[in-house]
Amino acid sequence: SDVDYMEKPWNPKNQEFVRDVCAMYNTTGGECGYFLLGVRDKTRELVGLDADFDDAVFMEQLRECVVPPWPRVRTWHVDMD
Repeated sequence: SDVDYMEKPWNPKNQEFVRDVCAMYNTTGGECGYFLLGVRDKTRELVGLDADFDDAVFMEQLRECVVPPWPRVRTWHVDMD
């Protein structure tokens, strides 16, 4: 699938993010894929994320662990209020 719903973000202490991004990239043939964080997988209910979520940690892991060309990763933060 080109959309992965995740209630909680990855644990920055392991390499789950890198694995998941590479798997999405390979599955979609390098085309667009999406990780929707703060959304329950089965029900698609919006649950949100902690305010201290920092995507810079995960982007650094990607640069350190993957040989270029890197999959293009963009992030957007959406307020639920």
